Amino acid sequence: MKTLLLVFGLFLALPYCNAQETWTCYTDDNLLLVDGHQLKGVFEHSDGKIWFVTDRGIDIYDGQSWSRIDKGNKLMRKTVGAFLLDSKNQVWIGTGTPEYYTGGYTASQLYKGGLLVYDGNEWKPILTKDIGINAPIVTKIYEQSNGDIWVGVSNVSPGVEPSIASRGAILRFSEGEWTIFKSKDLLCLSCEFVKGFHEDKNGRLWLWGDKGMAYFEEGAFHPVNQDDGYEKGTNRTLFVYEDSKANFWVAGYGRVARYDGNEWTTFTKKHGVPSSNFPPSGLT
Repeated sequence: MKTLLLVFGLFLALPYCNAQETWTCYTDDNLLLVDGHQLKGVFEHSDGKIWFVTDRGIDIYDGQSWSRIDKGNKLMRKTVGAFLLDSKNQVWIGTGTPEYYTGGYTASQLYKGGLLVYDGNEWKPILTKDIGINAPIVTKIYEQSNGDIWVGVSNVSPGVEPSIASRGAILRFSEGEWTIFKSKDLLCLSCEFVKGFHEDKNGRLWLWGDKGMAYFEEGAFHPVNQDDGYEKGTNRTLFVYEDSKANFWVAGYGRVARYDGNEWTTFTKKHGVPSSNFPPSGLT
């Protein structure tokens, strides 16, 4: 009887399977992800076109054909480190070349990190040196709910461990003006090499590096440390998450911390958190 039901179920499913839409596979023959390009993200623009941002340029699909903006275009001759589609449907592309990496670029093209902003009609280039800091690469771009744009810049490629000679900073674009925050302004360990931004439900902006965390409030950064109950030690921050009750969670190797809006609570192996040999893969 079980066999009969199984066969009957498969028979009923056949028309459904045959009716499924077919997949179309796009490869480098279609100008997509050629030369080992690494995909950084995908989004749909207001004009309905799908943008695929890679580390070496942008592939755009209009529903029928592909187009590309890459180092063959004078605006995109650097490595793409970050991107953002903001609330005004402007596209921000962070580009640059780290000091120790050439990747086929000429010496004259190095040390020219910056931003490209597309308003739907044209691209506007913004060099970091014109902002006031000659940073060779843009690593993060984030928009706060009030419209402020936050940018992480560095001379270190994303994913590369900073050294003693490494430098980084945070840029803020607010009401048409840029402000530069360096390590002395951030006051938290490694935060100048920002790994991520997050705005909580109360409008407070958080940022974190490998070993430090801070929040921005009333025009200044405030570091989170052991005096607040946040036992970071040498633990690297891997993931940050805000739950439905506005609790703020920070996970790293062998350690999870929770901020309830008033105080921090840290959970370690003695509370059941896996050891540092088994780091978390995410928070949800």
